[in-house]
Amino acid sequence: MSNDKIGAAKSILITGCSKDGLGYELAKSMFAAGWIARDMPKLEGLAPGILRVELDLIDAASVGRAAEKALALSHGRVDVIVHNAGVKILVPLIEQTQRQIAEQSRLALDGPLLLTQALIRPLVDHGDGQLVSKSGRRGISVLKAAHHALSDALRAELRPFGVDVKVLRLGAVNTQLFKDVQDLPSTSLYAKAADLPRRTLKSFLAMKPIEVTLASDWLASRIVAGDAKNYEYFGPSARLMGLAYYFKRDLLPNLVAKRHGLGRVETSQAIARHGKRY
Repeated sequence: MSNDKIGAAKSILITGCSKDGLGYELAKSMFAAGWIARDMPKLEGLAPGILRVELDLIDAASVGRAAEKALALSHGRVDVIVHNAGVKILVPLIEQTQRQIAEQSRLALDGPLLLTQALIRPLVDHGDGQLVSKSGRRGISVLKAAHHALSDALRAELRPFGVDVKVLRLGAVNTQLFKDVQDLPSTSLYAKAADLPRRTLKSFLAMKPIEVTLASDWLASRIVAGDAKNYEYFGPSARLMGLAYYFKRDLLPNLVAKRHGLGRVETSQAIARHGKRY
């Protein structure tokens, strides 16, 4: 693809592009729609017109370098940023290490904000920029909820400049994130439900996860159309959790406890406090 064509085409920067993951497939979908896509340099099997930019959202210096390179490759034009990077840590929040918490916080809050700050001028200059966050089930993730709050704040601040901030919520997507799980250690507060990570995986598979290519095509269609609502849902599990969150919030803890076996912990604690019940 010639430099002239690259300069004229709309461009999109996608974070989190592991091989065969959602970001990887989204880059291909956007390129097929005539856009220039940027992703990670380690990827193989992508078209030459999909430009590669090394980006580590956990490293502030890396974010700055990536923003500069993205602008250089696209002749100063970045029309859309898709915040897709994430990590799955199937450990109860109160038992996560400081390192795990910090990594998730950088991916959900610090990194996306730094990247947005570094590229906000090009988004504003073209008058129709988009900030898109790919999200999942807000009700059971503290950091997803925090990222949604960040999106809400940016939506209000950037509205006068014509930059749309959207959150596109997907249900379970069939990627590699859930493939490697281990039971909780015997020292865990949740030892009575030590198989919680495996039950989470089983629950995930029971929801008939969306194929990654179907999910990426839906995301691409909403980005290209440019008329997505502030929050949109795709997939039955996303809609279910969205309804539970907004219309009956006490339903969420019950759903989570039932699906992940936490009832066993609750029963065990009751017996320890009051003795065995007949």
